[in-house]
Amino acid sequence: MSSLGEIIIEFNANLKQTGLSLIDDSQLSLNLSPEDGRDTVEGFNRTSLAFVWSVKSIQENILTIQVDFENPDLISPSIYLQDKMMITFNQTNLLINPELSTYTELETKEITLQVKKQLASNNTTKSFSKGTENANTALLWCLIASISLNFLFADGGTDYIT
Repeated sequence: MSSLGEIIIEFNANLKQTGLSLIDDSQLSLNLSPEDGRDTVEGFNRTSLAFVWSVKSIQENILTIQVDFENPDLISPSIYLQDKMMITFNQTNLLINPELSTYTELETKEITLQVKKQLASNNTTKSFSKGTENANTALLWCLIASISLNFLFADGGTDYIT
């Protein structure tokens, strides 16, 4: 789960192409579990972990879910206390077998994910997150270019005598 509440699930077969609004609690259940028993601490309010979710996209074998927390700053409050999100597939015939044009049963009916510290979902946070992704991509390309140039100009340790 990203720090902006995005969950990307990749399946080994294509998904049924149902309308995004048709995937709801009858097919998927999401449940947030507070880590390390922090929900037993005096003064803990379970409703502070409230969230809503929706399916953002379905593309072939990838399901993207957007989770929006009411109080994102209270989710996974530290690097040592990371909450868990449990995703349960209530309907098990979400996958299509392309060779047989039939539905395939899911092998796993539940997924548990560590939830990163959540950021408020506003334009500033989204811009910062996108900028960080772009910087990571640029640094990766610089690394690839540097390695390629080193490889290209390496002489293999051969000394040339003229």
